[in-house]
Amino acid sequence: MSDAPGRESGSEPAKFAEPQPPASPDVAEGVDAATATLPAVPPPFVPPAQQPFAEPPAPVQPQQQSYPMSQPQPQPVQPPPGMQPPAGPSQPTYAVYVQQSAPVYVKPEPRGFSVASMVLGLVSIVFGFTFVLPIAALIFGIIGMKREPAGRGMAIVGVIIGGIDLLFWLLLGGAIFAFFATLFGAAAVSA
Repeated sequence: MSDAPGRESGSEPAKFAEPQPPASPDVAEGVDAATATLPAVPPPFVPPAQQPFAEPPAPVQPQQQSYPMSQPQPQPVQPPPGMQPPAGPSQPTYAVYVQQSAPVYVKPEPRGFSVASMVLGLVSIVFGFTFVLPIAALIFGIIGMKREPAGRGMAIVGVIIGGIDLLFWLLLGGAIFAFFATLFGAAAVSA
């Protein structure tokens, strides 16, 4: 029994036959492939010998074409097929060349008062009882409408919300004051 494929039981490795080159389709039957003639292989490239003190070849100068430095001349515009130019003496129509310029940075318009008015108006919805926030929203909104045309919409929102909040908290404060005044006023009269 053998322990590995290709090995017989024992310590000697198995011997394999030498590989044979495949038969070429160009070789006729019955002719040994080893003795058949193969196509000739070209010899390796050998660079030409250089003469040690010979002059180097002159460098090749490319032909230079001269280009005019002037602007290109406009070419006449041809009408599209099917359209006839108007009758009468015609003058050539020229294409229009438009030169593009670099983008220009424009400083944005200020909107600080307008944004402050809108933010204070929105915050005063919750904290309007302080009466400072709605009044500040009204003041900043009026200043923003006069000085900042780009932020006019935000300033208007701040003025409207600040005004409504101020009115709401004033009415609520007046109602609470009236309630306690009647409560304590009635108690003071009856005592």
